Amino acid sequence: TEVAEAWLERVKLDGRVTAATLSTYRKEVTLYVTPKIGALRMWEVSTGRIQEVVDEYAATSARKARVFKSLTAQVCKFACAKSALEHLPTAAVSLPGRTVKTASLKDIQALRAAALNDLDSGRSGPKSCNTLLAIDLLIGTGGRIGEVAALKVGDFSPEAHTLRIHGHVTRVGNREEYVDGRKAGVVDQVVYLPDSLTASLLEATARRDP
Repeated sequence: TEVAEAWLERVKLDGRVTAATLSTYRKEVTLYVTPKIGALRMWEVSTGRIQEVVDEYAATSARKARVFKSLTAQVCKFACAKSALEHLPTAAVSLPGRTVKTASLKDIQALRAAALNDLDSGRSGPKSCNTLLAIDLLIGTGGRIGEVAALKVGDFSPEAHTLRIHGHVTRVGNREEYVDGRKAGVVDQVVYLPDSLTASLLEATARRDP
């Protein structure tokens, strides 16, 4: 519990998440983490114990299992940085019944074709040129949807063929809010772009579409 509180205080001082996000972290630590492992000493927070709790939560709620694992991982990373743990016990913990489907080349081609079709048809709604570019950015950078949505013109360096990923868009109530910083405290990333994506970004920034 003390380590979790210290982690929350560190997150607050870092200032990389909104007050609403910090409040959500605090509430979810109280609801899901503290009741299960709050009384344990750090050396007792083992991979097996965390897996037991994940499995217990997963039996009734996949979301609770994901939240518990994510928050516990962040607290444990903080503990490792402070030498309170020698290794990260959450690294080998799995989320039962969660299947991740990787998009095939055929899937990607179909997605791009649909965006191109919208662009050619002049259909009303979100700008299809932005949709197509967003698809290419997701594929070309490996960024999360919220990270791609947060990109700004100044993040793009055409001379170096690079793109800096350093923020994300998150939903707060019924609105979306930009946060300077990546999720879970992940460090900023500079991605080297293929020539085709650089050309698309040059065209888009000339139109000021992003």
